[in-house]
Amino acid sequence: MHEEQNHLYQRMAKVINHLVDNAKQQPTLSDLATVANLSSAHFQRTFQEWAGLSPKQFLLAVNRHHSRSLLHDCSVAETSATIGYSSESRLYDNYIRFEAVTPGEFKSAGHGLTINYGVSLSPFGEAFIAWTNRGTIKLAFLHDQLNFNAAVEELACEWPNAHYVHSDIEAEQQCARIFTSLAERRSAEINRKNGGLKIWVK
Repeated sequence: MHEEQNHLYQRMAKVINHLVDNAKQQPTLSDLATVANLSSAHFQRTFQEWAGLSPKQFLLAVNRHHSRSLLHDCSVAETSATIGYSSESRLYDNYIRFEAVTPGEFKSAGHGLTINYGVSLSPFGEAFIAWTNRGTIKLAFLHDQLNFNAAVEELACEWPNAHYVHSDIEAEQQCARIFTSLAERRSAEINRKNGGLKIWVK
């Protein structure tokens, strides 16, 4: 069993390296499955188990990481072309879905963007949350090294041109939505892995 797990690890590591090195070519699920020498369905499941996200989500993350440095010096159109996207809309969708901002807002460090922020109790302690009207852009857990003032300063450094609105009441609502969603997804995953048998966890 250990040898089999090690073999799968080596395959997934090979795929990740291939994906990072060839992200501009936008490899498909079939391309990556071929690198892993697995069927597409088996590869999809195995990659998600090892990486914690799907191959497509991983590729989107690689593309966003690459685009961040490019956007400092290039236009959104140039950045999209450089990372291998066929249109600006693909980069726009990537940012909206996972960053809750547009590529243009990222490039301008938040110009014209309103960022709400606040503190709320969470299942893991006191949490600092920042969000736009599109979704959460920052979630950090407060502790001795990161207090509220430090979290606000860090946010302001990341988005120096944004407009800020402080609301702990709305932060509580955001926190409730985030952790309710996570709990529901975890419950669905447990249900799926147990063949539809529902497990109640108190």
